[in-house]
Amino acid sequence: MEQPKRTSQLDTVNHRCFIGKGGVTLYSTDGLDLEEGQEPQKDHLLLLSPVEAIQIAEQVLAHRAQLDAQQPELDAQFERVSQTLVAFFPELWKRYCHEKKRHGGGDHSSFLDFELVVTDAYNRLIFDESGMVGQWYATIWTDTYSHEQLKALFWRHFNRYHREQLLDQYLPTTLPLVESEE
Repeated sequence: MEQPKRTSQLDTVNHRCFIGKGGVTLYSTDGLDLEEGQEPQKDHLLLLSPVEAIQIAEQVLAHRAQLDAQQPELDAQFERVSQTLVAFFPELWKRYCHEKKRHGGGDHSSFLDFELVVTDAYNRLIFDESGMVGQWYATIWTDTYSHEQLKALFWRHFNRYHREQLLDQYLPTTLPLVESEE
């Protein structure tokens, strides 16, 4: 008689944790467009033996109070940076669309145009060392966090709470219909 599978799965906003017979599998779900039942490629997986998973879990739980205290501060930092980016975006978008039209690019903008301007706005803000975002960016190089981790966490925050709002405002999915001249 076949034994039932002994598995467990946890999905967070950006990750999946799968506990199975071989141990623990972790992977990021950011940017994955998987069909129902489809699994990510093996190079996107973090495969932990049962012993490794327990060691990591014990280490994380030993620092739980510290991690719990850090989350609200990180959320506040990411929200301040996001609000600055959202406020700066319209100016760059207007300038970009004007230049695109002036150079024969037409009146329509695409998702790629949007991504280009969002990235440009972020880069301009982080390189302005006199501004709040530039100062925040400088601190993430000297903090105990890795620069890449904080940058990734910022973009997750921005994508989760602000990207759709900007997309809806600057790239509406439905354009007004133009009546034909019949």
